[in-house]
Amino acid sequence: MLALAQDGPAAFCTHADVMMDAVDELIAAGIRLDGPLEFKKAATWILEVQERTFATGRYLPPPLDDPLH
Repeated sequence: MLALAQDGPAAFCTHADVMMDAVDELIAAGIRLDGPLEFKKAATWILEVQERTFATGRYLPPPLDDPLH
């Protein structure tokens, strides 16, 4: 994800277990994460990159009108 984000904004789609592993690595690296540590279907994680590394992350819950929610 980080390599592709160097070229500008990027969007990725993955399964919850993969995102859980990614968030675990961000926490271990000391990256500040805002919001609950949740991994619901159709939710979004926004990861900010600064100086070639992840800087912050925040969780956005699924849209209320999402049929998967």
